[in-house]
Amino acid sequence: MSHAFDDNRAQLAAAIFKAFPDVIRMNYANLGNNISHIHEYLIPRRTGDKNAGRSPWPIIPGQKLSDEEYQYIAKEISIRLY
Repeated sequence: MSHAFDDNRAQLAAAIFKAFPDVIRMNYANLGNNISHIHEYLIPRRTGDKNAGRSPWPIIPGQKLSDEEYQYIAKEISIRLY
């Protein structure tokens, strides 16, 4: 991975921490098993996380967010980037 990729990941993580003060740590995952590109995951972990102390997978069923919730999260993160 390039340094630019690492820098972008660090900037995104910092924006998530700023946007959501209840995030206490971040899990990172780089995947790309079947396709020749990387899937980067940043998984915010919070106090009271139902998967606390375990892998973020499998995701607890029923945790799908609404489109409005995704839009709110994206906006909160984007205004804190850079």
